[in-house]
Amino acid sequence: MADHLRRSRRLTQVIVAGMLVAATLAAPRAQSAAGAITPVSGDSRWQSYSDASRGFDVQFPATWTARAAGDLVEFAPPANEKKLTEVWFGPVQPVRSAWFHDFEQFTRTYEQDARRAGSRILSRTRMVVAGYPAMRLAYEDALPAGRPVVVDFVIGVPVGNQGLAYRLFYATDAGASRRDDAVYRRMLSSLKIRPRPGP
Repeated sequence: MADHLRRSRRLTQVIVAGMLVAATLAAPRAQSAAGAITPVSGDSRWQSYSDASRGFDVQFPATWTARAAGDLVEFAPPANEKKLTEVWFGPVQPVRSAWFHDFEQFTRTYEQDARRAGSRILSRTRMVVAGYPAMRLAYEDALPAGRPVVVDFVIGVPVGNQGLAYRLFYATDAGASRRDDAVYRRMLSSLKIRPRPGP
């Protein structure tokens, strides 16, 4: 399923580029190193990742690794955990555009661009994540082999006169167990977003 998540990262670039046609972008940030990893007090099965430059904290399993890749961070399970896939999380390029603050419109555009890229939307759910408006989009990847379900959370965070979208996404399939789902749910529930102040 790693190929599908790599494709989802590319799809992010396509979707975001499509949404930014009429927007003026903030200056791109330089790639920064990964954040700090510390044990979770009272639970040796989990560790905490804190990243000031990308503006978030999250817990992830102690057997997993964290690797920075541009603005996103990959949280990857060991090879022997075959059902679980890596989780990607991080901010999308800031958008200097008033329409971003209409998060409903932003997420509709995101969904439309996913459809145009060939993905079949399975569900779209509005929710709140880390205190911010969010959309959970589940879709079948456009790649024919296996067609796993990608679960994609888009979180809208106002920062000064900008809007900033964070994404958390992973792939799953019908054979995933409740335990596997519980890993992803705990990561999401532990998430804290603390973006740097806008200009």
